[in-house]
Amino acid sequence: MLRNAFRLKLLSVLVLTLTSHHTKAGVLLELYQQAITNNPTILSKQFIIDQTKAREDLAFSKLLPQITANGSYSKNQYNSISTGVQNYPGLRGVVQARQALFDLATFLRYRSAEDSTRQATAEQDAYRLELSGELLDRYLLTLEAVDKISYLQEEKNAVDMQVKRLTEMQKRQMVKITDLYEVQAYHEQLATQIIEAENEKAISLEQLREISGILPTNLDLLSVQLFPKAPNNVEQWISDAINSNPGLYALHAALDSAEHNMAASRADHLPVLSLQAIETYSDQSFDNRQISPTGNGYQVSSVNLLVNVPIYEGGRVEAGYHEASAKRQIVLQEFEKLKREIERQTRSAFLNASSGESKIDSTLRHLEAIKKTHAAKQQGYELGVNTIVDVLESQRDVYKAHIEYQKSCYDYARSLIMLRVWSGGLSVENIEEIDKWFSGH
Repeated sequence: MLRNAFRLKLLSVLVLTLTSHHTKAGVLLELYQQAITNNPTILSKQFIIDQTKAREDLAFSKLLPQITANGSYSKNQYNSISTGVQNYPGLRGVVQARQALFDLATFLRYRSAEDSTRQATAEQDAYRLELSGELLDRYLLTLEAVDKISYLQEEKNAVDMQVKRLTEMQKRQMVKITDLYEVQAYHEQLATQIIEAENEKAISLEQLREISGILPTNLDLLSVQLFPKAPNNVEQWISDAINSNPGLYALHAALDSAEHNMAASRADHLPVLSLQAIETYSDQSFDNRQISPTGNGYQVSSVNLLVNVPIYEGGRVEAGYHEASAKRQIVLQEFEKLKREIERQTRSAFLNASSGESKIDSTLRHLEAIKKTHAAKQQGYELGVNTIVDVLESQRDVYKAHIEYQKSCYDYARSLIMLRVWSGGLSVENIEEIDKWFSGH
């Protein structure tokens, strides 16, 4: 009964966090929604996405038609020996349109900017996933503190009654005064532990406020029926993690971006071909000389095919290529590092989850055995066989066994959650699957 009750209590919290289709919004789900919506890091990453999209548009704009217009109006004085001094105004205007026909370097830099946008989007997804796991872990820490407080308070209430009983018995000289002192000391020890547990709970709640921006006043629980089974096929989990983890996808996009930058740097050696159209009006000739006394000007239209062939730019092109190549190597090593970390974390979570059920069973059996031992020593004390110190020691052993059992349940839940986090498996489909696990559908 103890095992089932604790599992129901624990897993109801997990369902509340991970499902949104079958349950109404509770405290934890509200925290989750607030964290996803208002977390400063997520918001800043959204601005990073906006920034990379702007850079993408900037890069693409260089491939579109470029149209410029400029004009000038001048006051001129012409002094000639034959005609004397002449004052006249001058007007000139030029409209120019230019379209790139072949500019491979600019096109590749535009593709690199596209990759950077994909990278920024994936990094936001990766942090959102990490934030979800962190929020759940902090909430579980809060629940652990709440459970510890509840257990300690029950224990303290039981010792209160024991203190009163021994006090009355000592008045009748039925027990030794040292026995009463031992129980009173244990009572104070429990009071101290409750204070520490309350502090742990307060710290956990503050951590929840840090991540979500709001401080929960209640910890809602839902009714569930089944604890999910331990996963199987570790290699499949690892394969899913490597293929689905958004952090790895972000680095893959960064690798594509670096490779496009390398290709763009190489393409800087190639000619650039563009089409140019120019419309010019002027009422002056060279040196701002007036064309005619009447001020009639001229208009010229031209279409040009421009070819720009780079020959030597002081080593700029080679330096740009080496920089892009070094950046690619950096990203490649980061990709390999994260890939190994994902495999290790996924395998560790799988192993922890696989052994979790057995650990829950063993710690429960240990707890039940310790309780029997404590009951026997309590009875032995009543018969004068054991001392009160023996009873208190066994009582402390019950508390330690209870904490170990409690921890094994939370660790099992964390292992299941971490499998999902590292595999990128908190999509809508996965949440619906987890909802079925925990809500007894």
